[in-house]
Amino acid sequence: MRCWHHVKNKQMDLSILKNNKSGGILAFIYRNWLLIAIVLIVIIFGKPLFDTIKTMLAKVTGAFDNASQLLNDAVDATGLKNSATQELSYKNSADSNNPLSPSYYKAAPAGAHLFHYADACKMATDINNSFGYLTTDFNTILGTFKQCDYKSQVSFLADVYYHLFSSDLSVDIQPASFLGGWFYLKHRLNDDGYKQINDYVNSLQDY
Repeated sequence: MRCWHHVKNKQMDLSILKNNKSGGILAFIYRNWLLIAIVLIVIIFGKPLFDTIKTMLAKVTGAFDNASQLLNDAVDATGLKNSATQELSYKNSADSNNPLSPSYYKAAPAGAHLFHYADACKMATDINNSFGYLTTDFNTILGTFKQCDYKSQVSFLADVYYHLFSSDLSVDIQPASFLGGWFYLKHRLNDDGYKQINDYVNSLQDY
């Protein structure tokens, strides 16, 4: 009799434990249904879902860029932005002592170090693409300048930059605080970023 009760009680304990485990699983599912649903969606849809989200974000970003470019062009048409930069641009481009001026390498002695044109085009494009409407990729800009070992190379890069983008590199890297940043829809360098670039360029050998 004692053995029978012992077996019966053990069976009841196992039944209770099983029910508790079932209840625990159901409770866990109830408390974490949203997380479980997200995991299932990721497992089922996977890459197509992320591709769709990526495409949607690209379209939104593209629309923003287009709208910003239109507004930027409108600001250009008013002459407000140009009046703030043209004087600086003209002054820099004519200054043969300024490494960020195309005049610097043109006044250099024969044998001055330059870049292959194709390499300079890529460097200039990297810099131009680093100026975004929300952020600026400062590390790419600084890294590009650090490919220059001579001031004459910086000057040549500035010349190529101007021919590719009709824009003065010496002006484009100026901080927003100097240029009256509200005229510039694209994000600008800060004062420290400009100082790092300027200090590096000034530390280089001339030619």
